[in-house]
Amino acid sequence: YKDTVNEFGYRYFEAKGLNYSVFGLSTGLSRLQTECRLAIHAFSGMRDEEVGQLPYACLETSTLGGRPHYVIVGATTKLNRGKRKAARWVTSSEGARAVHLAQRLTELCWRIASSWKSVGLPALDETPLFASVAYLKLAGHLPTGAEDRLIAPKFDLGGVPGLRALLQPAI
Repeated sequence: YKDTVNEFGYRYFEAKGLNYSVFGLSTGLSRLQTECRLAIHAFSGMRDEEVGQLPYACLETSTLGGRPHYVIVGATTKLNRGKRKAARWVTSSEGARAVHLAQRLTELCWRIASSWKSVGLPALDETPLFASVAYLKLAGHLPTGAEDRLIAPKFDLGGVPGLRALLQPAI
């Protein structure tokens, strides 16, 4: 069993161009967050700032005609002179899946950070959807500026190495 898991893990890391190390794991989790963000963009029409400010508990599901329908609840400043206002975006099952995956990653960060932070953290539902994977203490530095809560990493789509190559088809 252990050999199978190790072999699968190694093949996964190799296929993704990651080092088979703690640093590679941290990089892979950060990439996974980026992929979740991009899926939410693609399947909701949200802007980057809107996705970046989503709370952990942002997904509502309802059933109509026997089919699930998904709505992402957040905030926007669009058409409101820069002031935040509540907003809702309809999304597909793919967008909902991206939210669920981002929630699982953030819950992991929250649980681990709760075990070592000296100050109690707010409830998971009050955490941003994209808490920094640095809270896992796998590699790099911990985020600074908020001792009493988890914060989202700084994110710039233009700064993601190789993003254009991944998204732009060869013509």
